[in-house]
Amino acid sequence: MIDPPFLTRAAADKILNKRPVKRKPVSQESGLQIACVRWFRMQYRDYSKLLFAIPNGGHRNKAVATKLKAEGVLAGVPDLLLAVPSGRFCGLFIEMKVRYQDGSKNYASPEQKEVMAGLHKQGYQVATCYDLTEFILTINEYLIP
Repeated sequence: MIDPPFLTRAAADKILNKRPVKRKPVSQESGLQIACVRWFRMQYRDYSKLLFAIPNGGHRNKAVATKLKAEGVLAGVPDLLLAVPSGRFCGLFIEMKVRYQDGSKNYASPEQKEVMAGLHKQGYQVATCYDLTEFILTINEYLIP
């Protein structure tokens, strides 16, 4: 008996003239960020109020988005700020990303890359974390040089 040839999902969709199925993150960024903040606040109680979210993302209606933009919301700003100086850095910005089901990474947008480069130039450490382990390592390496 001959096994049928292996087709990838994308190849099968192309043959069937279907739009490819969007890859969904294994874990939503929000859930990952919640876990990271909880861990931080339990481990670093003295700094618990110095790690906070910068809520730039999310879906909003046009009126709210316009108001927030006028108030200073800026596309590309990382998700978290740890407002604690360490070594040669005056603070740590962290961009939370997730991995897709196929293991590939969700990369920073051009706006995020531009903002993160500007923050680094101004003396901030900037990191991208894809899971809780990376977050823990990033925090510990930053706070315990």
